[in-house]
Amino acid sequence: MTGLPESDDQNTRQTVLNMANGHLESSDIEKVQRMGRVTKKPRDVILTFSTQETRDSFYKNRRKLALCRVKQIYINEDLTAFRAQLYYDIRQLVKRKMIHSVWTHQGNIMLKTEESSRPIAVYGYDKLRELTAITTENSVEHWSTPGSVASGYSLATDITNPFASQEIYQ
Repeated sequence: MTGLPESDDQNTRQTVLNMANGHLESSDIEKVQRMGRVTKKPRDVILTFSTQETRDSFYKNRRKLALCRVKQIYINEDLTAFRAQLYYDIRQLVKRKMIHSVWTHQGNIMLKTEESSRPIAVYGYDKLRELTAITTENSVEHWSTPGSVASGYSLATDITNPFASQEIYQ
């Protein structure tokens, strides 16, 4: 959860329960914790649910939650750094209309190449390159590392990228 306001005397668990408008009980949440250092921006909140069904229901109905409609509070799945970058790059392809849609489900990245196509799970850049080569005539040969789709430059020289040294494409 990103963007949830933070204060010293705040009970984050209670804030999340209030935001859920009665769709969650305190027993549905095992753990609520803020992640990262205290800065001017509110820290992200990681929720651990007592059951998978509760988690799926909360995630599925996230747009209906009280605070999310009013403020810029976003509820997203907690992805690994690699999958978060892959998901970002695929969202850029959706913006370019090279792929129809993308979403995450239980930590997996799912996409549709066309509105009528079946969902496809994408686990890496090889599959993404294969899919985009099939669905578009645009050249994707310039994709050498994660991030180059969205940014237009290679991240191989970006020392802050943990995947920069990995050769994704041959």
